[in-house]
Amino acid sequence: MQRFIRRNETTMSSTTTTIDFRTILHRKGYKATPARVALLTTLSAAAKPLSVEDIIEKLKTSAPDIATVYRAVKEMKKSGLIRQVDLQHSHAHYELVDAKDHHHFVCTQCGRVVDFKGCNLENMIATALKNTPGFAKVTEHSLELFGLCAQCAKKN
Repeated sequence: MQRFIRRNETTMSSTTTTIDFRTILHRKGYKATPARVALLTTLSAAAKPLSVEDIIEKLKTSAPDIATVYRAVKEMKKSGLIRQVDLQHSHAHYELVDAKDHHHFVCTQCGRVVDFKGCNLENMIATALKNTPGFAKVTEHSLELFGLCAQCAKKN
């Protein structure tokens, strides 16, 4: 049975503090600039994956220029601090990488995004590798399910 969670219930976003983000950045070889810490803090507090434009909007008064945000997102994605999520909105969304694996349900009508766990990933990967000659290892994955939330399904 799958367990549905809200973003703020995940370990990373509920317990990580600004001090922790500074330490995490230093461990990854980055300077803990205010822009990088603000980016991680913003993603940590978000209820769903955010686009770069969403991040800048949430930073408002302390927002670094857009080039700085794009550069920081690119660096942090490459280092594994954040991951890119495809919500089929014609632009990328980002979220913190969490030690607890989760995926997303996305309502195609209202845009609601809900995290879920329990996808039996290990079996899914084993089956995929077994049935796909020429591939030996999965290094990362993303799973988003699209449909209607309960409220939108009732309206239809």
